[in-house]
Amino acid sequence: MANEQRTIPVHVLGDERVHLAPPHHGRLRQGRLNTLCGKQAVSELPLFAGIEAKSRCRACFGKVDEHGYLKDTAAVAAPDAGKAKRSAEIIPIATGKRKGSREK
Repeated sequence: MANEQRTIPVHVLGDERVHLAPPHHGRLRQGRLNTLCGKQAVSELPLFAGIEAKSRCRACFGKVDEHGYLKDTAAVAAPDAGKAKRSAEIIPIATGKRKGSREK
């Protein structure tokens, strides 16, 4: 049961609903914490904020059980899971002399 992770209720800019996010307080202070539905969290809310069902984000609250623990911990373990992977391409450096270069 060590893999279970509890969530925290957060506020999202421009949205009155209560969202959920992983409990990374450092990322929240830096402005880099994303909610479970992918929006950027702005501030933490009190724990009782998620009580009213009509003011909750369905996407966030659909990913947790009745106790506030994530149903699928693989989504939180890999924070870049929703983002496209970047592929690095190696470009060879030209070893010949450049046109117009000066040598002494």
